[in-house]
Amino acid sequence: MLGPLGPLVTESGRLKWQETHVAAIERRFGADNDGQFACPVPGHSGRARIDTPDEGPEWEARLFCCTGRWRSLGEVRAAIAYGTDGKRSNIQLATWTRLLAHEIGAFAPYRITLPELPPDAGPLAQRAREGFGLLFGLRWADGEHRPVAWSVRFAVAWCGFGQRDAQLATRTLRETGVVIESGRIHQVRLYLPGATDRPYQGERRRAV
Repeated sequence: MLGPLGPLVTESGRLKWQETHVAAIERRFGADNDGQFACPVPGHSGRARIDTPDEGPEWEARLFCCTGRWRSLGEVRAAIAYGTDGKRSNIQLATWTRLLAHEIGAFAPYRITLPELPPDAGPLAQRAREGFGLLFGLRWADGEHRPVAWSVRFAVAWCGFGQRDAQLATRTLRETGVVIESGRIHQVRLYLPGATDRPYQGERRRAV
């Protein structure tokens, strides 16, 4: 798992941020010469910085929010994507942390091959396909190859969709066999990649 910024080593499912990684994230947030920047948590208007809490390991960089609260960088990335602050599960935090690391070139996804969409599927379905591929790649890079959770609300944040587009695009991927439902956790569907060795033969509904 080597990116241009060097290795981002995992420990108990968490990532070890190095100084070069922190510097890249600071640049992303527009830090000034003192390392401070406008707090990126939605709805906040003060200044924030990235630092290491006194009680934490030296590699566990966090955001010191303008409210005086320490936040994991995955929590911050998720809040930005959802457009609102909120409590996230450990799996969600791990996923958004890996996305941030990938975005700064420090975490390489597992290479995933998904079935191709029909030619008339449209750009929204293609964006959802790419979003699924990235999600599988980030989750499977350093973890077990288990089904991933995907909901309309998550797709809105992950792919930048509106809600209706997320619904239609996700349905298209299911109906064309790009992804296969493999169970549920409560009301959230779990998915695995579809088989790439067979063409789509189902009834095609509205593509997006």
